[in-house]
Amino acid sequence: YYRTFYRSGQVKRIFCHEHTGILQRDVREEVERQFKTGDFADAPNLLTCTPTLEMGIDVGDLSSVMVCSVPPTPTNYLQRIGRGGRRTGNALILALANVKPHDLYFFDDPFEMIAGSVVPPGCFLDAPEMLKRQFVAFCMDSWCRDDPGADRMPKNVQFLLAARRRGGYPAGLLAYVAAHCEALCAEFLALFDGVVSEENRARIREYAMGGEYALELEGCLARVEEEIAQLRGHHRRLKAACERIRQNRAAIADADEQLLELRHEMDLLKRMVEVICRKYPLNLFTDEGISPNYAFPETGVKLKSLIYGVEGENGQKTTEPHEYVRGAGTAIRELAPFNTFYAEARKVVIDQVDTGGRAHSLLEDWQFCNVCHHMERLRPGDGQKTCPHCGSPGWEDVGQKRVLLPLRQVSARTSDHESRTSDDSDEREMKTYTLKDFISIQPENWGGGYANPEFPFGFEYLKQVTLREVNFGPRDAPGKTFTAAGQAVPEEGFVLCRDCGIVRPAKEAENVRHRYWCHHAQGDRPAEWVGTFLYRQVQSEAIRILLPVSIVEVKSRLATFKACLELGLRRKFKGNPGHLIIREQEDPGHGGDAAPRHFLVLYDAVPGGTGYLKEFVNNPGEFRNLLEEAFRTLKSCPCRQREGADGCYRCLYAYQHQYELEEISREMGIALLERILKGWDGLRPVQTLATLGLPDEFIESELEGRFLAA
Repeated sequence: YYRTFYRSGQVKRIFCHEHTGILQRDVREEVERQFKTGDFADAPNLLTCTPTLEMGIDVGDLSSVMVCSVPPTPTNYLQRIGRGGRRTGNALILALANVKPHDLYFFDDPFEMIAGSVVPPGCFLDAPEMLKRQFVAFCMDSWCRDDPGADRMPKNVQFLLAARRRGGYPAGLLAYVAAHCEALCAEFLALFDGVVSEENRARIREYAMGGEYALELEGCLARVEEEIAQLRGHHRRLKAACERIRQNRAAIADADEQLLELRHEMDLLKRMVEVICRKYPLNLFTDEGISPNYAFPETGVKLKSLIYGVEGENGQKTTEPHEYVRGAGTAIRELAPFNTFYAEARKVVIDQVDTGGRAHSLLEDWQFCNVCHHMERLRPGDGQKTCPHCGSPGWEDVGQKRVLLPLRQVSARTSDHESRTSDDSDEREMKTYTLKDFISIQPENWGGGYANPEFPFGFEYLKQVTLREVNFGPRDAPGKTFTAAGQAVPEEGFVLCRDCGIVRPAKEAENVRHRYWCHHAQGDRPAEWVGTFLYRQVQSEAIRILLPVSIVEVKSRLATFKACLELGLRRKFKGNPGHLIIREQEDPGHGGDAAPRHFLVLYDAVPGGTGYLKEFVNNPGEFRNLLEEAFRTLKSCPCRQREGADGCYRCLYAYQHQYELEEISREMGIALLERILKGWDGLRPVQTLATLGLPDEFIESELEGRFLAA
């Protein structure tokens, strides 16, 4: 059969290409064009994609789609398979179920995915940090519209910096905005009548009239100039090292090899400067969070991938620099040291984190409480003996003082051969890490709330919370631990060179290759290693909810109520409000044998917030409606008619909670919500939940429940 088949000439060779948001626009558009037209013999006829194809991109006649895992929701599923059969009306669709709880659920009941309910996306405009970026873009458009003599935006960063030094762009833009600031602000806000709250209108006016936009723009350009100057400084140091080797060639056994490596490193630094200088200014402003970014609301983390040993056009070996940007929320995992990053048919391992060097160090000294979520920067002369939040005497222990680094930029240096992806594994190599959330709430941000003093339930609005997500290092890291917020975490974290930021390998026997411009590599001084934790930080508005949970079935109750809350949010906003994130917070109680209090913190992932959460405290009936909607949905869900089913993806289950499905219970959710709603009339206004203790009767009931369970 196969002999006849191959001899018949019907065999079509496969040419594969990736299609992701990481690709440069011109590359991605050329891939799409060739896929549609097939006007080259080796034009791609198979695309491997991330969810980019959910965006409605036209790739022509697509006859088959293979989904390599079960998508999170029916909406995602329909968007992905909807690329196929657009011209003929027919396509082969194949979905693979991996050995994961989410996939196996739909493997057992595929029609729940194929014919499930489609939830539309939401649109949230009352977001001050997003509006600030939109205001900057609006000012640029208005300047071009109103001023015939407006400077043309330079075509790349190099020309932009040169124009800035001569008093050109962006001086004209900033002068125009300063002269017409009030009118521009009024015109901009008029576009959002009835949408943006008065509070956020005031924040935009303050941002505009106070000239904060100008400081951000100038600060961005100053940082780029500093980065270029730093790279050129490294280049000069390597050039001087080459000269020293040439002068002492006879005394150095491997002089030629060292010179070759130094020349490669100098070429790399030169090309890194070229990458920065060739960047389009709007892309720079987007990456720095000044102009609108539709991929992620937080400022991104950069990965500089350096591929050496690439054969050039003339046959000589050269170095290829690549730059990618990831949102901070995913970068804290994906771009952490030792992890493997895949892009453009290459895989690289993160081996360096930007520490700022000795001259401009970004390393920070922090202190963790061993009991509660409190952490703060160390201040010279601070003699605090106990935790400012919970009073723990363990606060002053030397072991609670640690070095942290805000994750902003990482790099990976890999040979051309090692970076080539292969078929030696069906799965991508991904590291897992010990991550923990720390939620900081200051008294000046208490926004008032409601609580039932006899029944431990309440909620409060927080005008601003600071969420810090800390990466304590690989989950499988050996060695000692210390206690932060009641949890044992790795003591060492990531061990970095204080100067060049290279990461010391987990195995001591592995060779450490410092960057050539590092003072240690130059022989100026010995390497100084420092154990470091990485973190990201978000400041936004939040709602904090005190739950009737203390000792018994804590994990199950928290997971279930979190799922109930997310169900209510989906119902209220008639869509999936993906920017509203829920995190757990445990308060150990103050003094003596105080029972722990458990909170859920519902915060807005959009920096600065969108104003949606404040509504729940201004009008507590809205929060009650949300819980009642969740309660009605659980009571009427069809899964209650299925024997043995205690939840489904139509009610409580969700992709992001697939590893907690055993803890989530529809019937427990009904009981929790029913109890809360019955006690709703007992809610009274409170300034904050921070000072609200648990009733003795409730603690006794919990202890009795624990005794009976044992």
